[in-house]
Amino acid sequence: MTTELNARGFRAGKERVRKTMQINGIKAKGKKRFVNTTDSNHKLRFARDLVQRNFTPAEPNRVWSSDITYIATDEGWLFQNSLSYATSKQNLCTKLVWTTQCGSLEPRRR
Repeated sequence: MTTELNARGFRAGKERVRKTMQINGIKAKGKKRFVNTTDSNHKLRFARDLVQRNFTPAEPNRVWSSDITYIATDEGWLFQNSLSYATSKQNLCTKLVWTTQCGSLEPRRR
């Protein structure tokens, strides 16, 4: 904030900016912490690559792809799972699943 104010022509020191922000209830936004969600440190077998990196199959409806997205909410985590054809990228279905703090999965209640 101090650097930005000085760049715009307002002379202000760190302490003055800190006190002014505190008086006005303004808080600095902290840097978001990196969270690693992949655990590769295991001795489990990896799944075979049945597609062999060929994402344009000769026939339709032969290769599907799936993706999962984690959405943080105030109540816990919401998982969005999408399934689509690899040939057309057409979305077949999307499912939202709610998980509680203890980790059990249950359908999202509306």
